[in-house]
Amino acid sequence: MVARLMSIPTQAFLWALAFIAAPSFASPPDVEVWSKLAVEAYRNSESKTLPRRVIFADKIAEGTSSTLLVFDDKEFNNLSIIKAASSRDLNWSFKLNSFSLEETEETKKNSKFQNMARDLMRGAKADLLVYAPSEPGKNWEVMVLEGFRPIVVASLPPPNSRSSAHALHQWLFAALGYDGLILDVRDGYALVMTSRDLLTTPESQALVLADSHAKKAVPLDEQKGHGILTLVNSKGMFGIYRTTFVPSGAPDLYSKLVLERKIKKTAKNSH
Repeated sequence: MVARLMSIPTQAFLWALAFIAAPSFASPPDVEVWSKLAVEAYRNSESKTLPRRVIFADKIAEGTSSTLLVFDDKEFNNLSIIKAASSRDLNWSFKLNSFSLEETEETKKNSKFQNMARDLMRGAKADLLVYAPSEPGKNWEVMVLEGFRPIVVASLPPPNSRSSAHALHQWLFAALGYDGLILDVRDGYALVMTSRDLLTTPESQALVLADSHAKKAVPLDEQKGHGILTLVNSKGMFGIYRTTFVPSGAPDLYSKLVLERKIKKTAKNSH
């Protein structure tokens, strides 16, 4: 069921405010310089809501018996700063480390499948696990760890291709419920990390999702608009957006966004 992103009156109100003359800002920072600094801070952040590494598995088993989807991980890694773990990474990791935990009262509550998924994520050093069963008609699931228990935060039909890096990357963002996240905010501008495929329309706008900075995924029925940003410059997977309207004055760091083309599509589908 497609949920409404935001009520039509609320959406119309925010878009109307986007056309009100905004205060003048200093020139936006250089994209390349700002993104390098922000990515370093992002990678050193202790926040548990930021996706850094994902593993795609079509079979979850013990140790190295799990099988991963076969695709060009280098191509995938070039699309955004979310990196894909490969079979090479996993095999070396299991050779050098032991990831099986002693049973505790908490781990005893897990199913065998949950414990194997947990060990797979720890072995791959991944904070996202996409379980991609090959059986026709089965949804793919995105899992994250809460303590030592993997939980499903998103479930969607599979993409058209199991081997296309672009298709897998687009599916992952669709499953998480957003197109990008805010890496830094300064002087009326926000630095946004998204996909290289999306930053193509000058002056395009993005909707800031309310209370999304602490969420690992933002399902459609939880999405509420909290402001409008306008693209002023971009390079690769990074865009600098001007704060057109945000009630609090500036969006929260690591807030998630949906871009203009998705807002329009969602509004159309909500009738």
